[in-house]
Amino acid sequence: MNITQEQLEELAELAEQAGNLIAASRLRVSPAIHIEGMRGGLESIEATLRRLYVEISGENPWGDEEEDNE
Repeated sequence: MNITQEQLEELAELAEQAGNLIAASRLRVSPAIHIEGMRGGLESIEATLRRLYVEISGENPWGDEEEDNE
């Protein structure tokens, strides 16, 4: 199992994106705005993590579900 430099960079970007979501959760805005922003960010993080897992491991424990989430 090898991980490429590009995959490492994507993982770093995911960590940054998660940190941004944490920081945004501290903003004083309506709950609806928080929920919508968090949902979009988390969906993006989830899709990228699943794709990276499949690329790195060669296995897809979610079956065809991965394609449905994109």
